[in-house]
Amino acid sequence: MAQVLFIIDVPTPYRNPVLNHLHREGLDVLALYHWSTAGRGWGSVVPDHPHQILSGGRIARCATAIRAVRDPDLKVLCCYGYARPANVLAVLLARLRGVRIVLRSDSNWLREQRRPRYRRWAKRLLLRAIFGRRARVWTVGAVNDRYWAEYGFPDRHLIPYGLPHPPVASPPEATAFRARHDLGAGFVVLFVGRLEQIKGVDTLLAAFRATDDPDSRLVIVGNGPTRSIVDHAAAADPRIRVLGALPQEELGPVYAAADLFVLPSRSEAWGLVVAEAQANGVRVAVSDVVGCHPDLVTPDNGWVFPVDDVERLTGVLAEARALKSANRIRIPPTPAYHAGPAMLVELAAAGVRPRPLSRH
Repeated sequence: MAQVLFIIDVPTPYRNPVLNHLHREGLDVLALYHWSTAGRGWGSVVPDHPHQILSGGRIARCATAIRAVRDPDLKVLCCYGYARPANVLAVLLARLRGVRIVLRSDSNWLREQRRPRYRRWAKRLLLRAIFGRRARVWTVGAVNDRYWAEYGFPDRHLIPYGLPHPPVASPPEATAFRARHDLGAGFVVLFVGRLEQIKGVDTLLAAFRATDDPDSRLVIVGNGPTRSIVDHAAAADPRIRVLGALPQEELGPVYAAADLFVLPSRSEAWGLVVAEAQANGVRVAVSDVVGCHPDLVTPDNGWVFPVDDVERLTGVLAEARALKSANRIRIPPTPAYHAGPAMLVELAAAGVRPRPLSRH
């Protein structure tokens, strides 16, 4: 039976290796997922740790979560997110049983501080009522830590939201990608993400159209409700390439072929695509509401511009293009980061002991 229960929305290419690591190190873990990865564009993401996909309606999901929390061996409940009834009921029952509660999310104070003050106070009271005063929070970065601090949770520990296995590619693979999509040797700007209004791709399109360099290219990877706007822009400007959605394992050459990655979101809890770009040695430009920017973006590796500011983003593109001309556009690739070892230490401190590993 499980000593550690994780309740998570969906398996991802970055959560999977972490939970797989805990399982391989001998921890008795069980992950309950609200959904499978089907149709999410990540390719094959099959958990190699004990897990279950919650099925049925809301009552059935809550019942499954409650049964898992009633496991007499359970010592720690790790709850990723808190907005779902099954998560809330699991936390309340775990508290009643004296099970240690650990919270992890990418909730963003940059976004939260725009709420009316009375709503923030009401939320503070509600979160403290659900999770109590002893909940441990594994924060992912600066604005996430600020979120939990503002809502009254003093027991916080940083375990960065890193990439254990980022999609990376070699220079020859990048060169081949450029040739395949007729990008030339000029300045290449990249966006990767879902095409929807909140991602601010229209801001990027407007800034790129304002540049007058015929050798520059804009590559857009993704799909979604605003795809028609992107296709229309590409039809009007032959410098724009729209590739649609690509599986995770094919993104390495896409990043490696770029000179600048831009994330112009109007709201972004974290922004893992920023770290994916940096893992390939690519400079980044992000709006000032992207949650990861205080942790990942500095003047040495990129730019932070005011959200929806086309004029400033146009200037950023010009500055990056000048670095490209001076052969100074690349940055040192960011090393991979695996959160598993840090979580092992935390769980050991909570009294979870690994089972003896079999020797062959």
